[in-house]
Amino acid sequence: MSSPIRSLTFVAYALVGTAVGTVLGLILAPKSGAATRNGLRRLVGEMAAQFPICWEDLKQRATSGRQHRAPDASFIQLYREGGGG
Repeated sequence: MSSPIRSLTFVAYALVGTAVGTVLGLILAPKSGAATRNGLRRLVGEMAAQFPICWEDLKQRATSGRQHRAPDASFIQLYREGGGG
């Protein structure tokens, strides 16, 4: 099998796997669609609010070698409420 065909086969399998995973995730979701969307919206909002803080922390660690800062309690609580742990 030539390289372009092998690459196309890989992409096709990846797309099929993504589609199957998405469908199974939607079917087996423990919450309704509205609840899932609201939880994702809250999680993304919290992550967006944390991004500047994390970015600054990352820059400081890169320049000073400081250890990783633990996430704050509100982010952990939001993560747990969203079904993450």
